[in-house]
Amino acid sequence: MSASPNARRQSPNGHNEHDPLLPQTSRVLEDEDDHGRGSNSKIRQLLSKIRSTPIYIRLIPVMFLNSLASGLPTLTIVEIVQRVLCQLWYMRNRPDKIPESGDIPDEMCQTPGPVAAFSAFMVVQAILISAAGFMITSFIGQYAALMGRKPILLLVLLGGLATACSFSAALFIPSYIGVLVFFSLWLILSALSYPVSTLMIINLMVIDTALPDERTTRLALIFGGMYAGEIPAYTIGGFINRVVGPRVLSIIIISISLFQVLYASAITNETFGGEKREAARQERHERRQTARERSLERWAEQEGDSTRGLKRAVRKTYEAIRAVLDPLTRLQPVKRDDGRWNYRLTMIGISYFLMSLSSGYVNV
Repeated sequence: MSASPNARRQSPNGHNEHDPLLPQTSRVLEDEDDHGRGSNSKIRQLLSKIRSTPIYIRLIPVMFLNSLASGLPTLTIVEIVQRVLCQLWYMRNRPDKIPESGDIPDEMCQTPGPVAAFSAFMVVQAILISAAGFMITSFIGQYAALMGRKPILLLVLLGGLATACSFSAALFIPSYIGVLVFFSLWLILSALSYPVSTLMIINLMVIDTALPDERTTRLALIFGGMYAGEIPAYTIGGFINRVVGPRVLSIIIISISLFQVLYASAITNETFGGEKREAARQERHERRQTARERSLERWAEQEGDSTRGLKRAVRKTYEAIRAVLDPLTRLQPVKRDDGRWNYRLTMIGISYFLMSLSSGYVNV
């Protein structure tokens, strides 16, 4: 009697030809790999589609998120600083007025002494922001041409992330000294990573890629993105603080700051080409070489002068201060070819100063 057809189709190892060649688990893994590759392909397609849009459109969310993350903790920080300064003022000046529980009522913090301490803190913060503004704008103006726009943008955004982390650390660390240390660190980092720094480097990237008649419109959209994040930030931050507390708020701020760093690194491209950077480096090298030659000539001319070392130190200090204050010196009036003076930038600078001063009083 002959073997059945199915028996004849069996392989030497006993498997039927209709059996799957791969185990079921391998097929499942293959399906998962195909799904993963499909997801990665969709992500790459999405990133490619975003990168194909004009860069000023891609930078608007960066400015929005940066302004939002900077404004969210404002009311919370004001409350915490008021409470800390009130506690310090009573510990130093009127320890006998502190209740046995150690909690000072809000009414006692509204007296002239604690209010004056808080006002002094706001003045110090404003001075730090102003000084940091001069330094950071000078830094951006010099190194954005040497290193490129994108590295400076990412560096500024990372500074904002470090600011958010220092704020969170001050809330989670139980030590009173640790709170003061991290709040001091937050005060310095927040001055250096102020949204104006991000706005400046983004404006440079927009100007690099826009035609002269398109710059005003595109820069206005960037400003719109900044104010769109700044206006609701105080309300949203205060609401989150009241509902879930400052610690959850700090985690949200860190998440936003981290997302904007990842977003900017993924979708932005360099707008200041390699040839331009090389020309800027060459120009800076020539300026430094010329300054060095002048310094050596002046040193040789003063040979025998016992005070030439002191004079050189004073001159170097003056040059360093002038480099930091370079943005401010550019606001001075410029004399035109016809002999008349152009006060346009000077008046704009004064107007912006008065606007910032009035807004500062409103915030206080």
